[in-house]
Amino acid sequence: MRFFGLFLLGLLCLTAPKVLASGLVLGAERSYMVGKNMGIYMDESRTMGIKDVSSIQSRFVAANDDVPYLGINNNIYWLKIELEKPKEAPNDWILLLDHTQFNYVDFYLKTDSSANWQEEKMSRLRPFRERMLPYPGFAVKLDFSKRNKQLIFIRIEGQRLKVVPLYVIRHSEQEKQNNIESTCYGLYFGILLGLFLYNAFLTVTLRDKSYLYYTLSILVTFLIFSNMSGKMCQYLLGDFAYIQPRVLETTSAFLIILPISFTQTFLNIKQHIKWLDYTYSTIKLLTIAALPLIMFSNDFFVETQYYYYTLLSIQTPLLLYAGIALWYKGEDYARYYVFAWFGYIVGGTLNLQRDLGFLPYSFWTTHGAEIGSALEAVLLSLALSSRYQRFRQEKEKATQHALAVQEEANRSLEQKVNERTLALSEANQDLLQLNEELASTLEIVNVQKDEIAHQQEQIVSSINYAQRIQKAILPTLDEIASHFKHFFVLFKPRDVVSGDFYYCQQIQGNIILAVIDCTGHGVPGAFMSLVANDLLNEIILGRGVTAPHLIIANLHKAVRKTLRQADSKNHDGLDLVLLSVDKNKQSVAFAGAKNPLYYVQDTVLHIIKGDKMPVGGEQREKERFFTQHDLQIQAPTTFYLATDGYPDQFGGPKGRKFLSKNFRELLLEVSLEPLEEQKKMLDERLVAWQKGGTMPQTDDILVVGFKLESNNA
Repeated sequence: MRFFGLFLLGLLCLTAPKVLASGLVLGAERSYMVGKNMGIYMDESRTMGIKDVSSIQSRFVAANDDVPYLGINNNIYWLKIELEKPKEAPNDWILLLDHTQFNYVDFYLKTDSSANWQEEKMSRLRPFRERMLPYPGFAVKLDFSKRNKQLIFIRIEGQRLKVVPLYVIRHSEQEKQNNIESTCYGLYFGILLGLFLYNAFLTVTLRDKSYLYYTLSILVTFLIFSNMSGKMCQYLLGDFAYIQPRVLETTSAFLIILPISFTQTFLNIKQHIKWLDYTYSTIKLLTIAALPLIMFSNDFFVETQYYYYTLLSIQTPLLLYAGIALWYKGEDYARYYVFAWFGYIVGGTLNLQRDLGFLPYSFWTTHGAEIGSALEAVLLSLALSSRYQRFRQEKEKATQHALAVQEEANRSLEQKVNERTLALSEANQDLLQLNEELASTLEIVNVQKDEIAHQQEQIVSSINYAQRIQKAILPTLDEIASHFKHFFVLFKPRDVVSGDFYYCQQIQGNIILAVIDCTGHGVPGAFMSLVANDLLNEIILGRGVTAPHLIIANLHKAVRKTLRQADSKNHDGLDLVLLSVDKNKQSVAFAGAKNPLYYVQDTVLHIIKGDKMPVGGEQREKERFFTQHDLQIQAPTTFYLATDGYPDQFGGPKGRKFLSKNFRELLLEVSLEPLEEQKKMLDERLVAWQKGGTMPQTDDILVVGFKLESNNA
């Protein structure tokens, strides 16, 4: 933000009331710096012409410096110069604005006493051949043939750093300086071109990213300084000078990106200083993010320059720090890198401080950046060569070490072969003995195999017998049919025996129907089902309890007492749906432990959720109560009682659960069909979900459905 502060300071200086000097008198000197002899006025309206400006000359204020600094902005400024040439002074004078980065520079000269102004309009956006004089800066000839005094106004407009190095210089002197400068720039660009071609060849040959980034950095340096010096517009772009600002700003972005990329690969920053590698990558991303604004938008052009200056001020010391850190760690090739960046920073700093007005215009402050960049290019080339030489030496050492290791390995291998040959001979004898032992072991294994097969046969027989016992306690279909005219039972145990079972008894005119899901499946679940069935018989048939919520509450107490769950760590229990159906009164009472009741009436699926508590298991409350729901049947109604096995079955195209939502939709879909057809449709849909039965059944599955007709039907 230093630039922004200096810009505000410049504005304050410009608005301070200062008296203009009377004018510049030309004499025997070969050149004069106008500087403090000029007046400056900022055109805030951006619409003023020469007639408007010439009528407000009193508003011009004197410049403070020999080379005024006006900051980075979009403002339009007018400069006022008064010149006087005595008769004895030479006649071949030119007025030179020695700065190449103004978009538009318009000269207005008053060479006689008439009201007319001589206009000379120039722009770095127009072909170079249209300029009055062929210099990188903006220059006009001065004509003192009609009068020895001249009044000159200059209108300047641009979006980059506004520095005003304005000279009145002899034409012959400017030709001499221009020739010297062209020669120096020719040598400078020649050095860059030579280094570019040489390292481009090495890039293709060695396929090293460091050489690629270094070669591209040289190209960017060439583009920037050929642009800043005006040589690009003069010799390269020709009639395409209008693209010059975009070329400069785009390459300025790569002046940040490429040195960072080179440093990351050349010094292997990711391995040595990880936090610095992350910082470098962040700066590159921030730079790339602003590229579209520079390339395609004029609205944020000035702000983006400040943005790039800020990133550049962060990047430069971090690059120097990386080299010093690696040099300190003993990486000798890093010293060339440090010297290269130090020279470039010094040169660039001299140039910048001159533009900001802190240092005078001189050869070193004018061309310090070019000299520093040339030294940087040469030293970085030496750094790359040093690093490559070191890598080659390390590779040769590694190769020699590998050969020595290989020779030692060969000797060791030969010795081991001899040792193993002897060992194999001994091992053969051991194998013969081992074969005899294996033959004996095989006989023992066969005997054990027969015993295991016999045991398995007994286990399977026991489980099959358990299945017959479990089937014996389940209500028969004829028993259920004696209570319900239309019903179905879809019962698919996961194993031979099941933890799911259904219960049906009639007592005191009420039909008690339940679907129970015991903890576990297979043999453990079957044991629980036997316990639960006996307890239900005791509660319903023995005690005469018919209210569903009381049946479940008594069952809960009985399970905890039977399994001694208050004292043991046994937490087994069961979930169930239990109904008490009074066909004469056309009423249904329901209570549930975790599992819901589904019923379809008038093509609408209704759900009554059970209490969120199981029967049995851990109990933290003092006493567990269950809720009873009473339904009066006014229309034909189909009821569905189910465990969680069906919705929890895995399958389908993605191997996921069927889910309760799909199960409810399926029940509604099949509800219009006869009960036997419903069972078939549920079974077929389950098999399809299991991909034709290829997906294993994960739990016992039990769904019971029945239909009640109302007396009004």
